[in-house]
Amino acid sequence: MKKSVVSASLLAIGLTAATQACEWHDGPSFGVFGGMPKPMMQHKNASTEKPLEINHQARMTVESGRENAVDIAYVLPLQYRDIAIEFVPSEAIALSNDALLKPSLLRGTHQLLFTADRAGQHEIVVKVEAIKGGQPYSNQQRIIVTAL
Repeated sequence: MKKSVVSASLLAIGLTAATQACEWHDGPSFGVFGGMPKPMMQHKNASTEKPLEINHQARMTVESGRENAVDIAYVLPLQYRDIAIEFVPSEAIALSNDALLKPSLLRGTHQLLFTADRAGQHEIVVKVEAIKGGQPYSNQQRIIVTAL
């Protein structure tokens, strides 16, 4: 009788120890053969949301009085709606094409044509406005233009 009580106690202690062996494991079987340690499982919680991307040259050196071009590449994930890209030049920069771009494709390149009227350092501000998840989204980037 004593052996069966001791065996039952050891079995109960063994099962309890197995179910509470490690707080770093989770999942089925109460930790016996659960998932990986939580720090290793963070990839499961990582967001797969992609950002809106606008890429262009950050700095350009151009000759004043001549027409120049800069390529504006964009990638527009599906969670963004009503996207507008506006180009706002400084006083000495004249744009040759529209200052407002409303992309119809999710990925593309827009060639912005401009002329620097006089020598010096100027800028073109690239403003992006959209709706993301029902909330307004905006971003600004700059293209620094040095005219010789």
